[in-house]
Amino acid sequence: MYGISDLFEVGQVVSVSVIGVEKTGHATRVTLSMDPRYLQANYSADVIIPDMVLMGAIESIEDHGYIIDLGVEGAKTFLPAEAARAYIQNVNGKKPLGKNTTIT
Repeated sequence: MYGISDLFEVGQVVSVSVIGVEKTGHATRVTLSMDPRYLQANYSADVIIPDMVLMGAIESIEDHGYIIDLGVEGAKTFLPAEAARAYIQNVNGKKPLGKNTTIT
């Protein structure tokens, strides 16, 4: 299991969705989420096209790859193990993918 500092680093750009805003006195507290169900809540499967960039979370690890939750109603996704290996090597700092890992 990885801690938050194993998954993210200062200065790293991440996609987030605002899920709450609370104003108290002179301060405003903003609650964010990286959950694809919030990030892509307004998408439907019929707007997804080749080469489109979406956020996804690993839903399950299968024998030959990963089922990815895009948070898009009606979209079924699969990331083949070979594509995941390239992502792990070149993008993810050689950290393995696990359930609930967020990927782009």
